Amino acid sequence: TTSVTRYSRIESNLTSLGSSSAAAGNTSGPLAGDVHLFAMSCGVTVAPGLGSSTAFQIGTCSTSGCAARTETAATCAIGDTGTTCSYFDNTGVAITAANGWLQMKVVATGTPAAADGACTIYYTIDGF
Repeated sequence: TTSVTRYSRIESNLTSLGSSSAAAGNTSGPLAGDVHLFAMSCGVTVAPGLGSSTAFQIGTCSTSGCAARTETAATCAIGDTGTTCSYFDNTGVAITAANGWLQMKVVATGTPAAADGACTIYYTIDGF
């Protein structure tokens, strides 16, 4: 069993991911203000396959270089024959602008099939 981790920047408008990297540094995008993250839905074009999975997790960094990453509760995993996953929190995960450098961590475990993936993030802007 192998595990491969990649990090991607979540752009400031929370609508797109930047390029990915095997290292957390320099792959985070800034927020314009405080937000509450309520839900995330992710999908892949090809199921990982039996015994394999792909997990998606949003983390925050206090600086653009992401020297210290803090994981949020926003995570979901796709395994075996699945192609989608979701996360929901009706109170929302509070992310302040001070810790508002967002990053998506994708962890592939086992030998998942090659696939494209995407996530949709549902959030509210608290203020600027």
